[in-house]
Amino acid sequence: DLDNDYFMPILEGVQDFEMSIYDRLGQRIFNTTEYSNEYCIRGCNATWDGTVNNGEYGTIGVYIYQLIITDINGKVRNFEGPVTLIR
Repeated sequence: DLDNDYFMPILEGVQDFEMSIYDRLGQRIFNTTEYSNEYCIRGCNATWDGTVNNGEYGTIGVYIYQLIITDINGKVRNFEGPVTLIR
């Protein structure tokens, strides 16, 4: 139905950005330094679509996201939290 098919932050006013997704074992399965200020309907490099490193869909479960953002004033901000993958 194309609702909530991608995980991504919507950002503006940042100098630097990195988003990583980790599986329950702590392995990084996704990483990007690209971001957008609008939701990507068909996907883009700024989104995680639920796939792991080999391009296969990840298993249903809880993953951890980590965002490292440098704002326009040069302050580094770190955000982490869970994201649940369901199909």
